[in-house]
Amino acid sequence: MKKIITILLLLSTYFVQAQSKKTDQCIKALSNKDFIIDHDNKASFKVESKAAKKLLRIGRLANTKLIEALSDPEKNVMAHWVLCQINFKTVTFAGPKTMLKDGEQVNMYYLGEEKGEGVVIFETKVNGEFKMYFDKPQIEKIIVYWQKKTNGK
Repeated sequence: MKKIITILLLLSTYFVQAQSKKTDQCIKALSNKDFIIDHDNKASFKVESKAAKKLLRIGRLANTKLIEALSDPEKNVMAHWVLCQINFKTVTFAGPKTMLKDGEQVNMYYLGEEKGEGVVIFETKVNGEFKMYFDKPQIEKIIVYWQKKTNGK
């Protein structure tokens, strides 16, 4: 009986380590460039990310690493989207609302929980390419939000 328990413990340890390594690889491959806003159709987007799909399969075990990825300006939009998909099974997207900031047109989109909190994605067009980002106060707010939401899960 002790041998069976020992073998099961060793196998579970191996599985957890393999899952953690897979999660790390997927987080590393996340990119905001894979979150594509359709500018021809209002409030429409698509996600083209193999890493995100793998993280969805991993599920809530990836929450901690995804929350850490929210601090990375190259990954935070995708990390937030994956967190919404894993924890709510859906994500709400609305916009754009346009404003001028420092003489530059900025589009704003909401991404988050349908009847809850979310973040505003800011988007600017630089040299013909769109660049998405969260501002610093929103990053701090959404990290705290996800830490609270996932703490009990």
